[in-house]
Amino acid sequence: MASRALRAAAASMVGVLFLQFALGIYVNLFSTLPTPSPLGGMMGMGGMMALMTPAVMAHMLVGFLLVAGAVVTIPLASRCGSRPALLAALGLAFILVAGYGGVRFLMFGQHGADSFLMAMAWLGAVGAFLSLWLGGLRQESRPPAAG
Repeated sequence: MASRALRAAAASMVGVLFLQFALGIYVNLFSTLPTPSPLGGMMGMGGMMALMTPAVMAHMLVGFLLVAGAVVTIPLASRCGSRPALLAALGLAFILVAGYGGVRFLMFGQHGADSFLMAMAWLGAVGAFLSLWLGGLRQESRPPAAG
């Protein structure tokens, strides 16, 4: 039962990660991002939020949903063993790193290194959640151990 819930959660995370990727590409190609504020910090972010396009806001919202989904996945994974728990924790860590890259991208001048960080962290998160999803399928197809 826990394994089925974990696989469903992992599959959902993979789907939402691909949605996030598509939104990110759309933002990169078709949205104008606000320039960083000289105020910096939260005051600068607040001013930038007022200038964001709906696509950028959707990309940020899906990012927050990914964090929430990854947090929910960890207890499901921990019921299935230490390896699934490690993969779920890695998935969350990669999502947080991608979010960090996104905040840096917005706040500090839209540098390619921050975009690269987001892309590589996204790839790591996809790998972690694909492993949870498909790894569970592979384990269930094994014949029972003789004993």
